[in-house]
Amino acid sequence: MKSKSKYACGVDIGGSHVTAALIEIASNSIVKGSVNRSRIDASKTADEIVKDWTLIIKQALSAVDEKKSVNVGIAMPGPFDYEAGISYIKGQHKYEAFYNVNVKDLLAEALKQPAHTITFANDAACFLQGEVAGGIAMGLENVLGFTLGTGLGSAWFNNGIAEDADLWHSPFLNGIAEDYLSTRWFVNRYSELAGKPIADVKEIAEIYLFDENARIVFDEFGISFGTFIRKTMANEDIDMVVLGGNIAQALPLFKNGMDMVLSDILPAPVIQQSVLGEHAALLGAVSINTLITAL
Repeated sequence: MKSKSKYACGVDIGGSHVTAALIEIASNSIVKGSVNRSRIDASKTADEIVKDWTLIIKQALSAVDEKKSVNVGIAMPGPFDYEAGISYIKGQHKYEAFYNVNVKDLLAEALKQPAHTITFANDAACFLQGEVAGGIAMGLENVLGFTLGTGLGSAWFNNGIAEDADLWHSPFLNGIAEDYLSTRWFVNRYSELAGKPIADVKEIAEIYLFDENARIVFDEFGISFGTFIRKTMANEDIDMVVLGGNIAQALPLFKNGMDMVLSDILPAPVIQQSVLGEHAALLGAVSINTLITAL
């Protein structure tokens, strides 16, 4: 059912945070002053987590005096039955209380609005949808997206909507793709080379200029990522590859290794960093919500 409001609420759910913003649908833009973000304890009970989410969503909605029902589009990590709104996240130290629970119904009850006005979509798909709707890939028809961070997110955009590509567990090298293309790999590989622990990718990036081990790690990551892109793009007609997530912010540090692997592909793949950042998922979640609820 199509919403009568000119606004919708975009929500980005992470393992430790929730962000919500009010989106003006016609212009696909975030309403000024409506972005609200809060840390979340994902180990709480289902009711407690929904209460925390609801608070942030209502804060976003308060940016305008809107009396009509506002649709809510939510970018959510998986595994998750996005159509039904049921979570199957288990063994990831987050949202365990939601396992096999209809999260959509719980949230609809908390927000006091019909469940059909709330949609869930894969977080990587929402990121890519946002970049196509109003970011670096605007107007393109076939786009591949990756979110590089704690895990490896991936999405394909074609036929007007982005969908989860589910590439994280693809066979790659001596394991699966996420083994080599995630924060965990960076931290473990640097510690192996340097013989000392390090906190995260940001810390490795900060010592890049004067630490040879940091440079080796970024070069190796670039080569691995380039190899994976090459494998994924084989026999596919791709207009652009869009990169998001925290690791993507260090693109200049691993670009040489990546380009070395991709240099002989003609035409050369167009690889771009997200321009919308964290707002991409918010805009994409609303874009997907608008498409789904209009059917």
